[in-house]
Amino acid sequence: MRQAFSAFDRFWGGGALGFGDFTQEAILEWSCRMLYEGYTQKTSVYYLRNLSALYGRAVKEGIAAENDVFGRTISKIMGLSPAMFVEKRDSSVVEKLQRLVRLNAGGSGESALSRDLVIFSVLNGGLRFDELAYFKKEDYKGGDPAIIEIVDRYSKPKNKYLFPLKQSERTPKQMRAFLKDRFSDALSLVGISLSNPADDTALELWCATALRCNAGVSTVLGCAGRRPISDPVFALADPREVTADERGRIMAMVSHAIVDNPREWHAMQLRPTVDYGKLTARLKLCEKDIRIPEMYYPCEEIAKRIGRRLVYKNRPVISGLVFFKSRMSDISPLFRCIGDLAWCYREGKDVGSPYAVIPQSQMRLYQTTIGIFTPRTEIFPVGAITLEKGDRVEVIGGSFLGRMGKFGTVLTKNKGTEAARTVYRLLLPDNNGIEWVVDTDPCLVRKITDERYRSFINELN
Repeated sequence: MRQAFSAFDRFWGGGALGFGDFTQEAILEWSCRMLYEGYTQKTSVYYLRNLSALYGRAVKEGIAAENDVFGRTISKIMGLSPAMFVEKRDSSVVEKLQRLVRLNAGGSGESALSRDLVIFSVLNGGLRFDELAYFKKEDYKGGDPAIIEIVDRYSKPKNKYLFPLKQSERTPKQMRAFLKDRFSDALSLVGISLSNPADDTALELWCATALRCNAGVSTVLGCAGRRPISDPVFALADPREVTADERGRIMAMVSHAIVDNPREWHAMQLRPTVDYGKLTARLKLCEKDIRIPEMYYPCEEIAKRIGRRLVYKNRPVISGLVFFKSRMSDISPLFRCIGDLAWCYREGKDVGSPYAVIPQSQMRLYQTTIGIFTPRTEIFPVGAITLEKGDRVEVIGGSFLGRMGKFGTVLTKNKGTEAARTVYRLLLPDNNGIEWVVDTDPCLVRKITDERYRSFINELN
């Protein structure tokens, strides 16, 4: 029961969990997510029965209302065909699609055409072969740069259809066979097999990428407008109605993951009783299975007097809030390893809501404000700030924000260790005319004119 509850709690992703949250939608989404993550049909049912028994105890105690969502979900899973579970899910399908995007990009010939047909079909939400073959050049109304690039590449003034597939010479059956071959040729280059039926290939690839970005199964089905036939994950949930804006956001997120997939900042919250050391130890154990993200857990050094000694220790700026820089497609695998230790912030409260992205500008502002940076932080280009002894400077962040002083020397602290870092030694004047020495991060220092410095001194006096 404890294992089953922990699995559901990891899926829930933090926040208060009440008995009213055990809805049909939530239990179905959890069951779909278990199947997506590789749980067998038997194990998924076992977890559901244990969680149902735990919930049943609460009903007997009179603290929860009777609920048959577990029984209905178990019946749905048991009703799935065993044939759906024969083929193992490809956990690296997004990375393979990324390689396909970069393969012969912008090239010509049959190989480039095959590649563009696959990418165009996937980015448009999983077009069927018939939809792809007879797609007209003016049919696309969206603003995805990757799709527009393909449209521009194949648009010809005299052509009725976007892609040159000899539509007038081939029967519909011949066209489907031709496109099946083109898809097979392109996908085999990156190790992806056709779906069964082959007409579902682009749809399954789009849905798999959306799930990898942590979109909810019912949301994915609502965006796609149809259900992949052979995938058990999509056989359970029902599509939910999505707005045009929501669909556009999911479509853009999938395209972003396949075409760009940059490393962006996100935030996680450590669970109660979990410290940062425990998190890093777990990541160390998982480094062979996942990409370890860049971590940022800002701490400030505080001093405490014990007897006659001063003891220094680090205290988190915000306890339990850990920032990490990761590709969107890497977050789900990451939390399969650490989901019992932390949960990731999402764009909304819904469990199927995508993981929230923190803009680089906001991270830079936060780091500058608290005066604690990651080792890779670079606010100014290398070599843009060249200071000489006696130069006038302004502190632009941290504890001495707004103070002005004189540049002294460049120091390397903790030299010879992994924690080695460069700091600037400054002389900051006080309003009584006394100067005191401080060390600060180079990112927090900006050179100013002598005139501005004199104006600052006059204001102090």
